[in-house]
Amino acid sequence: PYLLEQIRILDPKIILLTGATALKGLLSDKRPISKIRGQWIEWEGRLCMPIFHPSYLLRNPSREPETPKWFMWQDMQTVKAKLDEFKAVS
Repeated sequence: PYLLEQIRILDPKIILLTGATALKGLLSDKRPISKIRGQWIEWEGRLCMPIFHPSYLLRNPSREPETPKWFMWQDMQTVKAKLDEFKAVS
């Protein structure tokens, strides 16, 4: 498939899986994204993190703790920390 070939060519260290469709499409994981968002999952030597789809965030605008936008902010901080780790090593 085209997408898988593009991923292999670009060889990213991190892949953000935005929404349940991306999660199921790449990893064939059937767990709800709300249960595994924010967790690193290894796939073909790359780190993947499922995150909420932007449209879901638009439908849930609150930024209060334990809301989708709050979780997304936590996830982005985790991704930034991992990217910083990669930069420090290279």
